[in-house]
Amino acid sequence: MPFFMATGNVLLGVLITSSCCVAQGLTPHFELIQPGPSADEIAAQVGAATIEILQQDLGDLNGDGKDEFVAAIETPTIVGEARERLVIVFKKQQGKWILWKST
Repeated sequence: MPFFMATGNVLLGVLITSSCCVAQGLTPHFELIQPGPSADEIAAQVGAATIEILQQDLGDLNGDGKDEFVAAIETPTIVGEARERLVIVFKKQQGKWILWKST
């Protein structure tokens, strides 16, 4: 019985912490693990079936005080004799990552 009580208290603590973060406008834990859009979200917005993220980072590129998501990706499209590589930049708009610029 004590195990179930301890487990319940831990879960309750996680739920309370999560709701406090949202209420205070803090970055939720899942965004710290996955700071930008997922590979599937990126693929859908660049018009590719799949993509591979080669490098990624966050930073305020335009000085507006908000981080943009930058990534170098590889798509399945063949250009010349190699797979297409793109540099993409996403901005967060209304809580969603939206493709802003790409090469």
